[in-house]
Amino acid sequence: MERSVKRYTARRLIAVFLGNFLIGISVSIFRMSLLGNDPSTAFVLALANKVGMALAPMLWICGAGWFLIEIIWGRKFIGPGTFVNWFLLGMVADGSTWLLKQLFTFPETFLPRFIIMLLALPFVSLGVSLYQSSELGASPYDSLALTLDDRLPKIPYFWCRIAVDGTFTLLAFLLGGIVGWGTLACALCLGPFVHFFNKHISEPFCQVPKNEPEPFENAEESGKNA
Repeated sequence: MERSVKRYTARRLIAVFLGNFLIGISVSIFRMSLLGNDPSTAFVLALANKVGMALAPMLWICGAGWFLIEIIWGRKFIGPGTFVNWFLLGMVADGSTWLLKQLFTFPETFLPRFIIMLLALPFVSLGVSLYQSSELGASPYDSLALTLDDRLPKIPYFWCRIAVDGTFTLLAFLLGGIVGWGTLACALCLGPFVHFFNKHISEPFCQVPKNEPEPFENAEESGKNA
């Protein structure tokens, strides 16, 4: 089954931008909870802290490396959503972090920070759901697992994603980044939450046909037909 970037519609473009805004705001909340982020953000933050750089420019640099892989081996996953995620997400996350620091003082004790981190999970899940349901292109990071799956059709996408996320979680840890409860929560909860939002919010909003597979699902089949 061919998985490609879908035709542009106003709804799908809105979903791409709104989804990345929600992800960016959620990233800043995870960041300020000091309990860890998703694997890609944890890696980029660790690298940024090492060289004294803000998240956004470091995400652009890392995105360039990931995009190079995408443009060579996963060109069919490139769309406007690729560039929206690449360039917008970091700016929203940095801007939200600055704003939250001006408005709030995050508690130092573990339990309140843990509750705040949990409250951010539905928002990041909705953001991921909207962005993916638009099917207007995979982010440079997301394309790594999709491309790996496309090139290794005998290996299920699930394991390709685990391999990519596991690699960057390990790299984040080795760089001195925060790998903690937030990282674990993203690993365990994003899938079920995203599936729920796909069905009840994102796919109806993006007007995804009911017989159309979920975004980027069964990517390995596209490799067989490519």
